[in-house]
Amino acid sequence: METHLSEQIQTQESIIFNADDEYLSGKFSTEKRDLHVHKAENMKEEFEKELFNAQEKIESAIRANISYESLEAFSTEYKNNIKNLTFEEKRLLILALVEKIEVSFYEAKLVVSIVFRFAHKRAHENMPVIEPKKPSDKPRDDSSEGSDSANGATDWARTSDLLLRREA
Repeated sequence: METHLSEQIQTQESIIFNADDEYLSGKFSTEKRDLHVHKAENMKEEFEKELFNAQEKIESAIRANISYESLEAFSTEYKNNIKNLTFEEKRLLILALVEKIEVSFYEAKLVVSIVFRFAHKRAHENMPVIEPKKPSDKPRDDSSEGSDSANGATDWARTSDLLLRREA
């Protein structure tokens, strides 16, 4: 499909070029040339939009396939090892994989929905954007907020998906 659309775009570019040649040779009037060029440019624009949409779908399918393959590899690697995990390791694994668990009632039935962290669309939307602070000319003060020791350690720990407050 991608090749077909690229060929159609080249065909429309050729039509525009030929219309200019016909105009310069005197075979086309200005109006006829403009009509051909305008029609070919519109068609070219439509084909370019279709090509862009097709490329987006292909990239989305590739990302989905990569995610699927990663999950399959993860599943295969840890399928037998899950029984050997401690309770704390299982808890950490669930925290890493599950974003939230929604519990509701629908027509007098309990409905439980598990939302995983690896949904690509939401993952990019929920990523925190944290800009670094501008450096200060002043020396660092050990009594500043967040400092809990003389070596400058802070109460905050950075994880891959959010900032968590460490419990003291």
